Amino acid sequence: MMNYVKLFLTLLALAGMNLCANAQVTTIDSGYCGANGNNLEWKLTSDSVLSDSVLTISGTGAMQDYNWDGINGSNAPWAIYQNSSTTLVIESGVTSIGGFAFHEFRGLTGNLTLPDGLTSIGFKSCYSCGFNGSLTLPDGLTNIGGEAFTACGFTGSLTLPNGLTNIGAGAFANCINLTSINIPNSITSIEGWTFGGCSSLNSVTIGNSVTHIRNDAFRDCQSLTSIIFPNSVTYLDGGAFRGSGLTSLKLPDMIDTICGEAFRDCGNLAGKLFIPQSLKHLGGGAFCSCSKLTEVTVYWTQPLQVIVDPNYWLSHPFVGINLSKVNLYVPVGTENSYQGADCWKDFNVLPNYTRISGTILCHDSTPFTSGGLVKLYYSHLDTEDTSVRVDSDGTYCFTDVLNGKYIIKVVPDSLNLSYRFYGDTNEWENAKIVEIDSNRSKDSADIILLPPLPPLNGTSIINGLLKEAEEDKGITRKKGERDFPGEDVILKRKINGNNWETVARTITNDTGHFEFRNVDTGTFTLSVSIPNMELIDPPFLGINSDTSIYVELTLKSLVVGIKEVVQEGTKLKVYPNPTTGQLTIDNGELIIENVEIYNVVGQMVLSCRDVARNVLTIDVKSLASGLYFLKVNNKVVKFVKE
Repeated sequence: MMNYVKLFLTLLALAGMNLCANAQVTTIDSGYCGANGNNLEWKLTSDSVLSDSVLTISGTGAMQDYNWDGINGSNAPWAIYQNSSTTLVIESGVTSIGGFAFHEFRGLTGNLTLPDGLTSIGFKSCYSCGFNGSLTLPDGLTNIGGEAFTACGFTGSLTLPNGLTNIGAGAFANCINLTSINIPNSITSIEGWTFGGCSSLNSVTIGNSVTHIRNDAFRDCQSLTSIIFPNSVTYLDGGAFRGSGLTSLKLPDMIDTICGEAFRDCGNLAGKLFIPQSLKHLGGGAFCSCSKLTEVTVYWTQPLQVIVDPNYWLSHPFVGINLSKVNLYVPVGTENSYQGADCWKDFNVLPNYTRISGTILCHDSTPFTSGGLVKLYYSHLDTEDTSVRVDSDGTYCFTDVLNGKYIIKVVPDSLNLSYRFYGDTNEWENAKIVEIDSNRSKDSADIILLPPLPPLNGTSIINGLLKEAEEDKGITRKKGERDFPGEDVILKRKINGNNWETVARTITNDTGHFEFRNVDTGTFTLSVSIPNMELIDPPFLGINSDTSIYVELTLKSLVVGIKEVVQEGTKLKVYPNPTTGQLTIDNGELIIENVEIYNVVGQMVLSCRDVARNVLTIDVKSLASGLYFLKVNNKVVKFVKE
């Protein structure tokens, strides 16, 4: 009762103040709030009964913790003003905000900027406050207590400071106006309900030290359509993303556990789901009612054990989905095991022939629909492996791909000189490197086109031919095969010193010839982009008006140690190929003298000397999976170690 009398007398005093615009600041109430008594002072001031009041905390050190109960509310001394429109100012020198300090102070409005030097924010300190602006946190902050800002009205983006080590459960739950969160590398665990109910949240950046995402951490974040997990994440707790707006999902590569209902009711989650081989536990209802899924791919050679209790409907990880219409892709040869295993037998089980697929995109992110080839090369080899057509929607797919590292290149049908291509690697301007291992398909190998180059406006012509160095003949292409069709040739003009700019690009025809028309005057050079080949003596061309120049570009292989490939008709036999351990070499009637095995970068990894027989079996179990070159005397043949 005394608090209400005090409030009445305060408001009565305010009514008698000078109401003019130049009224002086008046102290409404004040006192001490420090953990050590008078180390911190609080003061509520106003310059008019018609203006917002200001609650200021000043001093040095920590604030005391307060209590709250459902009948009396908070025992903080300013709590009696909690429904008055107030701005909160916490001054530099304050090192902590006490628990329940501003609990349900719905009159707090505007922005909240916390000072440098503040290290800790207490439990429910600002629970359900009325802030309607931005929240700025200081760099030195290390702890945010549980439910500290639950149901506050903060808007826009929030960057949590580097050095923050703890975010308590529910710290930002139901902050329905937050749109973006940046979680620093110093955080290792996102606790339960931390951002649950943040219905406007559409962007989340998770630091690369986070290992656990706890129960309901992002539950009902309906505007969150995508999430990028760092590979540090190993544990997704129950309901972690339940009811969120996710439309696609890439699980972290090292995920160990997905608990029950982790993605339950993500009704917009559509298309393909790839479950990493690292997963050891998949909880009941983990993908309950994710009815837009069309494909699930797994990589276990033995089905992951999932206990489905017929008496408990939510024990099935994929309950609420018509699984007979969902394809389950499993390692080749394991189909029968999956067809007899709980949970997995409910899918349409199919063998997963390892593949590389993606989309060719224009620079404006629209699909490339002008037609062309996508070429697949073994990485670090200058031998083209295979090619496929770009589909009408810009997609492509290579199937039955062996384990190994690959380079993908695009060759459009049109010899439009104004296009260049690039991927996610600095190694090749017009290519993308992907790696296939453990029968795991790569289904996001997208390649993006750079914006068109401006057209050339000169009157000169540069044409020529790509050819191999004589010493490499028969290594990179079979003898007699046309050299280098469909390869990039890039024209660069000298700006000054050692600075060059790309001005045009073309593609060689079926005989390896290329041509640039309408070349301006200046000094030019030519470059090529072919995996693991280098251009011998790049030309420097001085171009004047109406010049016509023919130039042959000689390419040298960077693969070392391999000088000859075995030709058709020889009696050399190598089997089994592919092999998992033993490799037999049969040289017919000829004696095997020396055997050498090289990896794809030309390093010798195994050798046998002075064999002196015509049949030899060697153990290659110690070799990593991939492509190798077997050199027998002076002949070379490829084999694959699985």
